Amino acid sequence: MAGHLGLSYGDVVARLVREAPLPQPVAEREADRAALLASNDAMAALSVDLHAFLRLVHLAKREEAEPFAQRLRKMDVAMQAHLDRASKVLSGL
Repeated sequence: MAGHLGLSYGDVVARLVREAPLPQPVAEREADRAALLASNDAMAALSVDLHAFLRLVHLAKREEAEPFAQRLRKMDVAMQAHLDRASKVLSGL
């Protein structure tokens, strides 16, 4: 069990004696971090799209801006998913 959690046997026993919570298994923490990194990349891409959209709107190129507008309409869902991933990873630290 200790190796599965990324802890030594002594660390596990010490946490159990202190009634401290045990960390998530290493594989789960690594998966959460990978998901957060992918989500960070998606947020960066969304930022680029937002900038491009605003530039096109400023230039009054509505037709070219429409693909960005469609993605931005879904931005709240993407942001909430990203924040959920981030809070899960941070709560496990």
